[in-house]
Amino acid sequence: MTQKEKNNIEKPVEKEKENNTNYEKENEIINYKCKGCGVFPIVGIRYRCTVCNEFDYCEKCEEENGSKHDHPFIKYRKPNIKGKNEYFWGHFLSFDDNIFAYEFINKENCHMSMGKIFSKKNKDSIKYYNNELRFIQSLNHPGIITFEKSFEDSQKNYILFENCTNGNFIELLNHRKKLTEFEVKYYVLEIIEVLKYLKSNKIIHRNIKLDNLYISDKMKIKLCGFYYAIKLESDDKVKIRCETSLYTAPELINFKKGYSYEVDIWSLYRYYYIQTAHR
Repeated sequence: MTQKEKNNIEKPVEKEKENNTNYEKENEIINYKCKGCGVFPIVGIRYRCTVCNEFDYCEKCEEENGSKHDHPFIKYRKPNIKGKNEYFWGHFLSFDDNIFAYEFINKENCHMSMGKIFSKKNKDSIKYYNNELRFIQSLNHPGIITFEKSFEDSQKNYILFENCTNGNFIELLNHRKKLTEFEVKYYVLEIIEVLKYLKSNKIIHRNIKLDNLYISDKMKIKLCGFYYAIKLESDDKVKIRCETSLYTAPELINFKKGYSYEVDIWSLYRYYYIQTAHR
C-alpha cells in the first residue's frame, strides 16, 4: 500500500473522531449541585426556582424546603447521555420569538411528539422555557396540550408534547382556505371552555393565536404556547408589557393602565374574525 493510499484512509478516520468529539461537546449533560444537602451531581429529578433561577434542590430537599420558599419550583428530569440523540427530528412545525417547534420521533418505539426548542444563549428564551414548563406541568384540561417530558443539553432546552396529527390552524387554513360557520362556532365554544378553566386557576394566557391552537386526531382543540402566560396573585390588574403581533389586545399596548382576563377574549375575537374573513 502506497503512502498516498494510507493518507486517504487516515483522513476520514480523523474526521470522524473530530465529528464525534464535537457532537459530545454539543450534547454534554450539565451536572447540578443541591443547595440543601450539597449532593453532587443531582441524579434523576431536580427542582429549580422559577423566579430566582439561581439554585437547585434534589427531590428530598424540595419536599423538605420547597414549601418554605417564596416562589414555585419547576421539576426537571435529567436525560440519558446525549439526551436528544434518543430522537429523530421530523418536520419543522413553527417558529415564534426564537422558539422552534419540530416533530420528534423516538428511535426505539417510533412514538411521535411535538417538541419545542429553547436556546440557552438568549435570556428571554430561558425565561420562556421556565414559564412554559411551569404552566404546562401544572394544568390538566382536555383542551390544553399534554406535556410528555423535558430535557436539555449544553446549548438548548427541550419540551415534548403530545403530537397533534392535524397540525395548527395556520396549516388548516392554508389547506382548506376557509372553514364553515358551524366549524368556527364549534371551535370558539371549545376555546371558551379552556379560557374558563384558565380563569378558574387565575391564569391569563396572553398568546392565543392560530399558531398556538392545535387540532388533535379527534378534531379537538389543543391550546399550547404558555411562555407568555401569567398567574394573578390577587384581583389587581396586571401592568406588564406583552405584545403578540396582530393578536395584541389594546390593553396590552396600553399596559400601564392595567389589564386582566379580557385580553384573552380579545384574542378569541381576533381568531373568530380571521376565520370568518377567509370567506
